[in-house]
Amino acid sequence: MLRMSPLRQTKFWGGIGLAMMIVGFFRPWFILELRGFRFPLGILVLLYAGLQFVLHLMTRSQVLITKPELDRYGKALELATPLILDLLAKGRSIGWVAESVEKEHSIPPDVTKRYTIILLKTLKHEQKDLLVPHDEE
Repeated sequence: MLRMSPLRQTKFWGGIGLAMMIVGFFRPWFILELRGFRFPLGILVLLYAGLQFVLHLMTRSQVLITKPELDRYGKALELATPLILDLLAKGRSIGWVAESVEKEHSIPPDVTKRYTIILLKTLKHEQKDLLVPHDEE
């Protein structure tokens, strides 16, 4: 399977789990029977989707680069920043950007992803500051 973000996996597996549950009401195709106990497998799939969503929320709220990572990859990230911005401007996903940076600068994708998210948040914040209307004299 292709690498998918936790949010995409939430949607994908949530849809499959929901479909399995609906089909399970009409046909016993996705029912596991153990010692007379019937268990719908769709529940397991929905549970997995829920765990992926929790992972997504944790990732969004705790996007940090640790001091050791910054010491180790800081210079390389600085050199990779123009490439990151260029690829993002071309509409590439953060995952694709991270893989490209790994090939060119040997920075692990998870570090590049976190750096890219922090960079985008910083740029967005600075852009808001630049767009604040100034009083006309």
